[in-house]
Amino acid sequence: MNRREMVGLGAAGLSLVASSGLAASRAPEQSVRTFMRMFATTSGEVCVATEGLIYGRAAGDLARPLCGYLSLLTVRAAEPQPGVFRTEQREATLYLDAKSGEVLKSFVNPYTQETVIPFGYVSPTNVYWFDKTGSYARDLPPVRTGEGHLIWNVTEDAISATEGRVNRFPAGISEAEFPRAFTGPERVSVDNLSYEAKVSDLNTSRAYIPALIRQLTDGPWQFWLMMGRTPGGVLWNGSGQKYRTIARSPARYRGLVEQVYPGFVADPWAFSQRDFGTLAQMRRLRAAGRI
Repeated sequence: MNRREMVGLGAAGLSLVASSGLAASRAPEQSVRTFMRMFATTSGEVCVATEGLIYGRAAGDLARPLCGYLSLLTVRAAEPQPGVFRTEQREATLYLDAKSGEVLKSFVNPYTQETVIPFGYVSPTNVYWFDKTGSYARDLPPVRTGEGHLIWNVTEDAISATEGRVNRFPAGISEAEFPRAFTGPERVSVDNLSYEAKVSDLNTSRAYIPALIRQLTDGPWQFWLMMGRTPGGVLWNGSGQKYRTIARSPARYRGLVEQVYPGFVADPWAFSQRDFGTLAQMRRLRAAGRI
């Protein structure tokens, strides 16, 4: 599935929402509100813990498994306007050995046969907006046409919503400083994130409800693969669960993240992204003669 087809999945939600049983009984704003209860909560914050595999997708070749990944994402949500939701998100992501599940210390790139250092990352505080027209990264535009939407699937016992989201972020490094890793001035990816909750939980008045998460992301090469502007990219395929707090996420997740980023689990919002962002880590590895 290429990036254009994945974007189409998100856009298709405009028609599919209208034909679903959920939409028939709820206004569009209420459908977005239902999604926010599944994805986050407007009464505090949540933790989304996911794990899966990353596949390389070189031009003219089938996708091949590269490594595993693990992510702890903490999310705060608010409703500054009726039917318009704003979230703040901080994320710690690690790359794992697909067989042992341990943090990768080195990796042989199958495309270049080069041994590389698969460093993870801690994101800055990313902001997303949601309303009945779609989801938006960083800023809420004054005219909103939507870059993706919600595809609903309703059964007797469960409701799932798949969000098609386009991410556009400036590159964390420059081509002048790291030419072999630079993939372009903007890193564009497409997320298809599915959240599933029990109907019995949604029928309660609680703002927070548990949910299962599935992730399919089409994105650019990781910087550490040293693929530069080589055509292609990676596919992320994983799943996980939402928890009330990071402290309630699986002990294994917390232990691995703490091993690499001490202090993130205790307070992700105060964690120094400047020291553990992509650019800082690459500069330290270069200074140590490792890249």
